[in-house]
Amino acid sequence: MIVYCILYPYLSSIPYLISAIRIMFILLWLFVIVGIICNYLFSYIHPKEKILKDSFIKTFYLKSYQIIVQAYCYYFIVYMIFFLDRKSVLFNYLMLLLLGLFLGYKAAIKAEQYKDKRKNK
Repeated sequence: MIVYCILYPYLSSIPYLISAIRIMFILLWLFVIVGIICNYLFSYIHPKEKILKDSFIKTFYLKSYQIIVQAYCYYFIVYMIFFLDRKSVLFNYLMLLLLGLFLGYKAAIKAEQYKDKRKNK
């Protein structure tokens, strides 16, 4: 995505390359959607956390994964449908920010699971 944003002026001169890049992004987005659906269908694999009613912050923290994934998916749909990359570079930066949040959060979850797994051994 970063390379796409930086090299967009050069890539736009090559015909059909932008369409190929968009198709790759759509395929990546479909993998994310399939993962969300599998997580929903096979939710019995992960124990459910009960939401604490004490504070809005605690509820926000416990649902942060769903909020980040939904924000990323919704913005990605709007980004692709309305061709926001051609309107302004600010939309590209927002997409990069949301992509970084999404991937960073997933990496943090994996690292925490690995750390817990190593601790329990």
